[in-house]
Amino acid sequence: MPLTNLSVFAQGDFSLINDHTLFDYHVGLSYDLVKSRVGHFNLTLGYRAVKMEFENLDNLYTDLEFKGAFVGVIAHF
Repeated sequence: MPLTNLSVFAQGDFSLINDHTLFDYHVGLSYDLVKSRVGHFNLTLGYRAVKMEFENLDNLYTDLEFKGAFVGVIAHF
């Protein structure tokens, strides 16, 4: 079957306390390129978003947000 080497992944961390917001999540697809006795290699494609918004947390004020697509290779030996 052509799609047996394909998998889906997702991970997320969220914190919403008072006026403070923090989240980090990513979702994507992983494809097994090579499986051998020496190692396994996977190609990953996905989307990740990170947001940090703090209101007067020990006199710290911040509003940062990063988001976008990513590509990677995973090697298992």
